[in-house]
Amino acid sequence: MRALLHSEYPAFLKYPISDWETLNNLVEIGVSDIYVDGPLGFSLKNVHDKCKKKGIKVRIAPTVSPNTAMVGLKPNSFFIRPEDLSIYEKYIDVLDFRVPKKEKEDTLFTIYKRGTFYYNLKDLLEECTFSVPNPFIKPEFGPSRLNCGQRCLIPGHSCHLCETQIQLTNLVYDYFSKKDQE
Repeated sequence: MRALLHSEYPAFLKYPISDWETLNNLVEIGVSDIYVDGPLGFSLKNVHDKCKKKGIKVRIAPTVSPNTAMVGLKPNSFFIRPEDLSIYEKYIDVLDFRVPKKEKEDTLFTIYKRGTFYYNLKDLLEECTFSVPNPFIKPEFGPSRLNCGQRCLIPGHSCHLCETQIQLTNLVYDYFSKKDQE
């Protein structure tokens, strides 16, 4: 990569980064883009501000988090719902769906451009370990995650917002589903 950068070709690391040290090193060597995941996905304003100063584009994959490949995507993993994309747009330059087939990429593009997904999030997010009817998730879900720093995973900190919102959504949905059946 350094050879490409020294030859003034735009280059970036194909794999997502999730820590500030790696981000700072990539900024220092002058990459063209930085692909963000994990905790950095929960600090996008700071990531964007750091990258913007150097003309570096911020890339994210909204439906897949390689950081979670071993255990699957959880409510507090990095992902972006189509409904929340508008609040992330000012911090992201490139949405990279990272899917092997053009048909699937076109479908995801259409869903995210529309800004709504009327089904279960499990049907949208790769490796999702939880089930929740997406239309019933409160609008505050995305804004509360945008710059939280994923503190729920930092020892000594306590946050259960993502998991609580998913559980609450499921409880409300189940309650009204049962009411409809009566």
